[in-house]
Amino acid sequence: EDYTGVIGSTAEFRVEAEGAGLSYQWQYSTNGTKWYNSSVKGAVYRSILSEDRDGRMIRCIIKDANGNSAVSDVAKMIVCNAEIKIINQPENYIGIAGSTAEFKIEAEGTGLTYQWQYSVNGTKWYNSSVKGDVYKSTLSQDRDGRMVRCIVKDIYGNSEISDAVKMIIRNTEITITSQPQNYTGVVGS
Repeated sequence: EDYTGVIGSTAEFRVEAEGAGLSYQWQYSTNGTKWYNSSVKGAVYRSILSEDRDGRMIRCIIKDANGNSAVSDVAKMIVCNAEIKIINQPENYIGIAGSTAEFKIEAEGTGLTYQWQYSVNGTKWYNSSVKGDVYKSTLSQDRDGRMVRCIVKDIYGNSEISDAVKMIIRNTEITITSQPQNYTGVVGS
């Protein structure tokens, strides 16, 4: 079967066959017309994925003790330029006790999974039960100052960690009665 992965990962191809005294010869090709024998002689072919091997075709010729042979289907090595990119980081939440703190993350990548974590002081982090792109928690006195972050992983094993943000209790409702205004002046004023 085709293998898709990031540069540096190990592409692995397997073939299963039945017969007496089987031998295996793996071959590779860049265009499917001319095939080259590899040094691999077993039922499993492994190769480190690199940019120059992107699109490389792989097949196996299997022979039995009587000289009969069969050629496997062709599989490809495909480089996936996978990277996780966090588009929008979570932001601090300031609210009154009893309100629901909500943290959102937006990321790009293939087959992303999310693991939210929390910490009291940013030194030791604990996994929460939240696995989606939104983390919600009721703000309480024991959670005042709690830090939250998200580990985003893709299907290739790459991961990115979001910024750490805080839940902060505001003890009273604050109302802004006068907003700041623009200032225009000369240099030195």
